Amino acid sequence: MSPDHLDILRRLPTRPGGALRRPGRPRLPVAAWGSVAAAFVAGWSLAALFLPHQYPDFGVFWTAARHAFDPQLYDAAHLTAAQGWWPGMTPHPFVYPPTFLLLIWPFGLPPFSLADHLWGGLSCAAFVLAAREVVRPASAAIILLLCVPVLMAAAYGQSIFFAGASLIGGVALAERRPRLAGVLLAAAMCIKPQVTILAPLAMFGSWRVATAALAAAAAFIVGSCVFGPGQWARWLEALPHFTGLVRQMGLGTVNLLAPGLSAPQKLMVASAGVGFAAWSVRKDLPQRIVGIVCGSLCCATYAVRPDLAVLAPSALAWTLSGWTSASWLRRVAGLALILGLVASPVGIALFMLASLLAGLSGIEVLKEARPRPWIERRRQRLTASPQ
Repeated sequence: MSPDHLDILRRLPTRPGGALRRPGRPRLPVAAWGSVAAAFVAGWSLAALFLPHQYPDFGVFWTAARHAFDPQLYDAAHLTAAQGWWPGMTPHPFVYPPTFLLLIWPFGLPPFSLADHLWGGLSCAAFVLAAREVVRPASAAIILLLCVPVLMAAAYGQSIFFAGASLIGGVALAERRPRLAGVLLAAAMCIKPQVTILAPLAMFGSWRVATAALAAAAAFIVGSCVFGPGQWARWLEALPHFTGLVRQMGLGTVNLLAPGLSAPQKLMVASAGVGFAAWSVRKDLPQRIVGIVCGSLCCATYAVRPDLAVLAPSALAWTLSGWTSASWLRRVAGLALILGLVASPVGIALFMLASLLAGLSGIEVLKEARPRPWIERRRQRLTASPQ
């Protein structure tokens, strides 16, 4: 029996007498609650710190939540005019799919300042809780609030924390709780499609995850129709206008599918992204998340720097994985992202290349202990025996 097998058996739940006990519903440990509370306070504090100095993206969400039933919701000029309460406004259209309204509508009920603070606290708490599945030790996930992409996302009141928490949770729970994983993956795609386009790759091999995701997506779509079935058509009509607006405003983007590429070049970039994601989903959890997100950025026409916050847990996991010479490629890539040096399509491409070279050279930074079949059979026999 190898040391890995002994370690797996030691971690199986036992009774005081040493016999294996049947696993019950997983409980959130006290340390996790502490991390969630600290993240909520940090998110609330960051919202209070940044709010007086710049216009957060949450202002668009809050305004959209208050105009969720408005047929002119996706009219850029109309929604910008509705945000006249904020001085010095530039065009700020609402371009999220109608399913996103299910998330933000409750935040439109309280006044803006309170809603902004709640959004910051709850989104940071959800993100850190999900990141505990990736970072080892799990308590180190709170460090994420010091990473540059995470601070940028918090400063702008971005939606990436909720989308990232759903994506990370869905990928992490695919084997343990497949139905919940499917719901989370569907939620991630309904919140932030541009960084989750290839999330369905995480469902391959598990019909429970796939069916749960399809059912949840259908429920979200049907539920969003409460705001008016015509909102979907208006959203699709507004997307080309938004693309032109992004070019006029000169926003810095991180998606690799640049508008200036020719059709063959776009096909090559998208194919490379799909191939990278398909290769990554067979690897460990941090690499699976990197593969899905970076692969999606190869297929998306719009993504901004704060969206890279979803990669921060994987980057932190690589950074804390040990200081052996074998993992220096992934560690350097992780540190570069944490410090904000990965901030352009070229940086994303180099980040992908580093993780790919590390994987192809046999470097496995975070090996997930998977029980061998004979260990699983032994566990089942022991749990089935009378205590």
